[in-house]
Amino acid sequence: MSTLDVIRRHPDRFHVFALCAHSQVESLFAQCLEFRPEFAVVRDAQLAAQLAGLCRSAGLLTEVKYGVEALIEMSAAPEVDSVMAAIVGAAGLEPTLAAARAGKKIDAGQQRSAGDGGRIVYACNARAWCHLVAGR
Repeated sequence: MSTLDVIRRHPDRFHVFALCAHSQVESLFAQCLEFRPEFAVVRDAQLAAQLAGLCRSAGLLTEVKYGVEALIEMSAAPEVDSVMAAIVGAAGLEPTLAAARAGKKIDAGQQRSAGDGGRIVYACNARAWCHLVAGR
């Protein structure tokens, strides 16, 4: 079961603040229509313009951002309680560390953190900066 499935089943308990996708604009747009997040983040300015146009045409108020800095901003936002760390590899490290430093609950889902990045995130957890829910 995915994170969005859980949110879909419990709309009274959860709200999506931001959705992120590397380049799958159509899928992200469909998720924006369903979950109505405040923000959506994609890889670059061209994809952001494409998604923003789709959101505007559908009357969505979702603000579209792009790049790693936007991922970091979303991960550490004060409105966020929990972060689903689903970005694989080094690309997900900075946003995950930002969430850890901000004291967010981080769910690693089915992924297993590996290498130095995983050790850094687990070290943040050990210092009580965050609560890490490891993959099962």
